[in-house]
Amino acid sequence: MTSNSDFSLSSVSESVAAEPPGGWPKPSVTVDLVLFAWNEAIGWFETLLIKRGRPPFAGLWAIPGGFLDLTEEPEAAALRELAEETGITLTRPPELLGVYAKVNRDPRGRTISLAYVELIDSKLEPRAGDDARQARWWGLNELPRPLAFDHDAILTDARSWLINRLTDRSSRRAEAEGWPPQRFAMKEVTRWFRAAGIARPGAAARRWLQAGIRSGALVADPERTIITRRGMTADVNRDQYQ
Repeated sequence: MTSNSDFSLSSVSESVAAEPPGGWPKPSVTVDLVLFAWNEAIGWFETLLIKRGRPPFAGLWAIPGGFLDLTEEPEAAALRELAEETGITLTRPPELLGVYAKVNRDPRGRTISLAYVELIDSKLEPRAGDDARQARWWGLNELPRPLAFDHDAILTDARSWLINRLTDRSSRRAEAEGWPPQRFAMKEVTRWFRAAGIARPGAAARRWLQAGIRSGALVADPERTIITRRGMTADVNRDQYQ
């Protein structure tokens, strides 16, 4: 058995001595945040993009994001960059989508990105800031191509996340702050699923609703046409959901 005494100061010194001059190369770390929202007016999901105002990829559209500061957590950095570049502030931490680290993904040098994703139930009006020349929502059926960096790949993965998020029938998801809306017409679920590209959206919507109602996370009105999230009253003006 190796004792703690075997890890002496001399072994630490040897390890330090083995480092190359100037220390080991250190990649930069960035964060990106894919934000989805449902646009009721057009019956489609949209995502928020910014037009880059600086090189590299100046003039191309990109996912909001930027470099991680040494003193902040990645989730906080993603929210900060979103607010700085789009003027939109979220109050909850986003979900980690994945790590994107291909060697040549950024022409400025070795950069590793932590990509986050979130879904909100209503579209907020963006205002471009920082190094973003413009900020706007894009329908998932009309995205500008190509996006900067490897953001096409990130957005493809995010769309898969969106499908999984919409069809997640757990009560935890049904009670989440951002989705589904606090109150909605039952027929809307099929529209959401169709817009996200889910196969057989009608059948998938029925399964999702049945599971949510059985778990108690969702509550149907007596005529089973209007759904509310748990903790909200189902006594509403029905005309607005026709």
